[in-house]
Amino acid sequence: MKLLLCGYCKDIRAVDVVETTTCRCGKTAAKYRDDRWRADIWGDDCILLGLKNDDVYPLLAARDAPEDDRRAAELVAQPPWHAQAHYH
Repeated sequence: MKLLLCGYCKDIRAVDVVETTTCRCGKTAAKYRDDRWRADIWGDDCILLGLKNDDVYPLLAARDAPEDDRRAAELVAQPPWHAQAHYH
């Protein structure tokens, strides 16, 4: 799963599989390429964040769990030199 983080409005949005995802202020956008592993990103003050797909469902399942049973997941910044991020 990829997340678009806008440096202007500080909005974080999950990149949609079909539609182009735009932040709240409209200055940044992202869209998956056909293979869903890579994404195109537009905007000069944004970053693409990656979350392992295998972590999404356990996070959702644990959201109402007691604090001791909560799960954590690692977000990885995918800067312009990352193979899965194509900044324009």
